[in-house]
Amino acid sequence: MNHIVGNPFVSVNVDILRGLARVTRSGQRSESVAEITAAFDRAIGVLDTLDRPRLGLLIDLRAAPGRNDAEFESAMATRRSQLMRAFAAVAILVQTPVGQLQVGRITREDGADAKVFSDEAKALLWLADKK
Repeated sequence: MNHIVGNPFVSVNVDILRGLARVTRSGQRSESVAEITAAFDRAIGVLDTLDRPRLGLLIDLRAAPGRNDAEFESAMATRRSQLMRAFAAVAILVQTPVGQLQVGRITREDGADAKVFSDEAKALLWLADKK
């Protein structure tokens, strides 16, 4: 995987040979919604340089600090759709069953075409099968 960009909150890696982009949310905490959304904006900018329809996207949220306050959810709603749009397939990795329920609910509410996993190997196999 080629590391494309990283900041304290989000990193983007791309493996062109496997046809995979990976966005990883770190465990770094911040009370500043602006700081986190700016980090995602930079990641989205990098993804926008890729040929999204030819790639699968793996979003790894396993280390992400839990957060579901209204300000954060509102700020991230647009960014979630920008992050996931136009990829051949999107898989989201979470750590816990509660995380799986929450992310599943959010993706359904967003109308996103993504599948939520807690097992990375299964997510990667699913993405490989979708391309």
